[in-house]
Amino acid sequence: MSRSRMLCVVLLAAGATCSRSDPAQLAEARAANREGVQRLQATQVLQAIERFEHARKLDPANAEYPNNLGMAYLQLGQAARAAELFRAARELNDDEAIYAINLGSAWMRQGDYERAEEALEQATELNPRSFIAYKLLGEARFKLTRYEPAAEAFESAAQLAPDEALLNQAALIYRDLDKLERAEELLKRANGLPGSSAVSAFNLGELLQRQKRFAEAEALFRTAIERSPDGPVAYLNLALSQAEQGHYEAALQSLETYQRRLPREEAALHADAERFRETWRQKAN
Repeated sequence: MSRSRMLCVVLLAAGATCSRSDPAQLAEARAANREGVQRLQATQVLQAIERFEHARKLDPANAEYPNNLGMAYLQLGQAARAAELFRAARELNDDEAIYAINLGSAWMRQGDYERAEEALEQATELNPRSFIAYKLLGEARFKLTRYEPAAEAFESAAQLAPDEALLNQAALIYRDLDKLERAEELLKRANGLPGSSAVSAFNLGELLQRQKRFAEAEALFRTAIERSPDGPVAYLNLALSQAEQGHYEAALQSLETYQRRLPREEAALHADAERFRETWRQKAN
């Protein structure tokens, strides 16, 4: 996908949509649009708006110009005006997925997740290989508490472009829906990505810990600690997995490390840790 089609740009400078206006007028419109794109990328938003408006006036049949104008208004925080312009772009050309994506994004900025979902579903139909369309669709559905369809959209996005965060997000939804096998599969994929973070190892370890697969969980918490040794929570989960296997001395050592990394002001957590310590000491003796 070219840069002009990415959501981070979503500005169209080529003038691909033709009208039957005077060729010189069309050329002037394209030049104004290109200048508008340059101005917007330089964060000169008001100057960009003037250029896009000029292009639109010269060539009102070109869907790119209201689209680009809508992006400028989004940068100004005027999502309602942006939505009007993206709708105008779609009326001129309803075959272009990026216009539907941008419209969905504008609806989301306004908190209108129902209309955002509708626009983004249309975007995925127009371009089934659009990562950003599926990602935003998942976010809209999640806001609507349509959790399983949200997970499916996140999963579709991650299939197009491996994304650790989306795989984790989908997995945690499936976990909460008690679809543990699906959650485990996605977390294993996330944890196996090059450069994957402590989060994936931790989430997978916690999932296995819930299923009383303590030895596997212990190994994953160790991996999480290797990737991020300063975070305290993995040490506690490591200690709990060790204690469940009867390895109380190891659990006490992990618990001690947990408490050293735990902020002193977390009095309630320290109190919980002391209760674990007392119980495990008794069992160790």
